Amino acid sequence: MLWLNLFFISIKLFFTRRILFNGTDLELLFDSIFIALILIGIYFLFKKKANPFYIGFNVFISTVLLAIIINFNYSGTILTYESVAFMNQVGEIGDSIFSLFHWRYLLLYADIPLLVIITLFKLTNKQLATKYLMILSTALLIVSIFRVVDKRDIINENIQAQRMGIFNYQLYVAYQNTFGKSISSEDITQEHINQIKGITSSEGTTNVYEGIAKDLNIIVVQLEAFQDFTIDLSIDNQEITPVLNKLVQESFYFTNVYQQIGKGNTSDAEFVANTSIYPVGNQAMSKAYGDRAIPSLPRLLKEQGYVTTTFHSNDIKFWDRDQLYQALGFDYMYDKNFFGDIDVIAFGASDEVLYRKSIEELSTFANEDKKFYASVIAMSSHHPYQIPDHKVEIQLPEKYQNTPVGDYLTAVNYADFALGELIEDLKRENLWDNTMLVIYGDHFGLRLEAEQDRELMKDVIGRPYHPYIDHFNIPLIVRVPGQESKQIDLLGGQIDIMPTVANLAGISLDQTIYFGQDLLNTNHNLVGMRYYLPTGSFLNDEVLFVPREGFKDGSATTLESKERLKEITALEGDFYKLLELLQLSDAYVEMLPKRND
Repeated sequence: MLWLNLFFISIKLFFTRRILFNGTDLELLFDSIFIALILIGIYFLFKKKANPFYIGFNVFISTVLLAIIINFNYSGTILTYESVAFMNQVGEIGDSIFSLFHWRYLLLYADIPLLVIITLFKLTNKQLATKYLMILSTALLIVSIFRVVDKRDIINENIQAQRMGIFNYQLYVAYQNTFGKSISSEDITQEHINQIKGITSSEGTTNVYEGIAKDLNIIVVQLEAFQDFTIDLSIDNQEITPVLNKLVQESFYFTNVYQQIGKGNTSDAEFVANTSIYPVGNQAMSKAYGDRAIPSLPRLLKEQGYVTTTFHSNDIKFWDRDQLYQALGFDYMYDKNFFGDIDVIAFGASDEVLYRKSIEELSTFANEDKKFYASVIAMSSHHPYQIPDHKVEIQLPEKYQNTPVGDYLTAVNYADFALGELIEDLKRENLWDNTMLVIYGDHFGLRLEAEQDRELMKDVIGRPYHPYIDHFNIPLIVRVPGQESKQIDLLGGQIDIMPTVANLAGISLDQTIYFGQDLLNTNHNLVGMRYYLPTGSFLNDEVLFVPREGFKDGSATTLESKERLKEITALEGDFYKLLELLQLSDAYVEMLPKRND
């Protein structure tokens, strides 16, 4: 039974690697070695009674591989053991997960009935020589260790998993988390961060637009799965985002901003926008650092007399937001208990309900002459983009019906409509003229897996849809009452939202560590990405660079023309600068003190 289980699990590994790595290679051997070591361990522990445990381990591995495949379909990354902490929350996003499932994945369990029959009827009872298994397991362990050590310098996490073996990679991640390189707190200074990014001192100079929103209320709206290409997009003479199109005409509109989230997705976007700190990637920041006291925009504004609030119509414990919001220093946290189960879309009250009840609550602060900062998390445009028929505001041509592209655009259009209701509520409550409104997308929305979907998107935007540049480009819109509109094409990321808002609000960051920059007072930028792209991926003012095993075999694509560069040598400096920034950011958040509550 040991060898039979090893055979079947190796076939499953072959199947999984075909999906993950678009082919097979000799690295399959290293995954099989890992499995063989576990099976041999089971033999030594249970001897003649080992068969049920072989089958149990087989079922466990099959389930792990299924989870890895579905996660890869969603994020393009290899699931790690750290995600186990969030398995109890899978039910909250069941619709999204189900949409990524394919019947062929059930083949991972096809051997289990046969193995059960063999065990029940004792069709095999061959004894194994203990000493030979000990020799074999020792040899296999040595081979695995040497393989991991040999491939540890690979930057790209997916290729690390491919070269080391999926399960050896898990052990490597655990080792790095426990014994990884440490950085001294003396190395983490704003001067050092600015020096790496090439930002010169602004001492003695005046920042443009500094304090133009001082003492205004601030509302930050995070739009679910909102991509920038939808702004000013029309199909069949129908605007997809008519509300945002109008808002852009009286706002700062940043066209070249990109998501920077990690495993936490939407909650990571909240973290990055409020802290200007990079997410660590394979762990949700809410889970990994929700017990800390994190310097943030809410904490800075509280020092200026603001009441700080956050509104989210889902359960606040989803992605441990209850911990995240305390870590960020919010005074008040409103969730599903406040918004209820009325008019549900996705997994919470609709954006219309979210905005209406949020503004009602904020009006009470305004009536008490309290300035407020509100983070409002919209969700109705969440994957898989199922908007009730009676809420559909746009009629797309037939070729878009029942397609991922059509469903996504319909959801975005509804989210835009609901945002219009928010604006009307602000005007009705006399808040429109004394509130700075910040709107940004949390992350990508479209997944174009089929060729017909890619062709449809080409028809939508008038050119091929780039799987990275178009995919990760999100809108950032900032409206300050009385301020003329301005389109800003400078490169930016979610990490730049906090310093940009702080400048407009006249909030000093002199005593704060931050890794972004004020997009209204800079002329160049370096923006890192991880998780949805491998660590070491970055954008500068002209290109997106994505490493393969490291820098030398990486590739660069121009942001404007979407053409691939033939020569990348000039980008090496930015590559190592970005890696240093990520190391500093990770070390900084790790050093933050734990809360006393």
